[in-house]
Amino acid sequence: MDFDCDQRESVHFFYTLPYSKDTALVETTWLSKINDNSQKDYDKQIKDYIENHLNLKDYKIIYKEEGAIPLFYPVDKNEKNKINIGTAGGMTRLSTGYTFLNIQEHSKYIRENIENIANVKKYKISTKYQFFR
Repeated sequence: MDFDCDQRESVHFFYTLPYSKDTALVETTWLSKINDNSQKDYDKQIKDYIENHLNLKDYKIIYKEEGAIPLFYPVDKNEKNKINIGTAGGMTRLSTGYTFLNIQEHSKYIRENIENIANVKKYKISTKYQFFR
């Protein structure tokens, strides 16, 4: 992770994950509440980072992806006949944004207990991940 970039009063970093000698993933990540669309200049940030930090001039971007992970605990509401999964179900590790394996385990728990789901203990991720906010 490379934090040598404009922080804009938030936490901002880049990372580069090489796939081969001439292919890599370059990502810019913000941990912030950026609501000002003028600051969401991700393409410019990536271009600047590739050209001025990685010192590459002859490159081609072959795929772009964009997303936002809400890093907060959702409001825990008990609603009849409704089971929240994923981030809404509290499966996101707030320290990393990682959710996938927790969703798999939560789904397995639901499947194994579906016949009696209203009476079983609510599935929660380990409290150590709640501690690492």
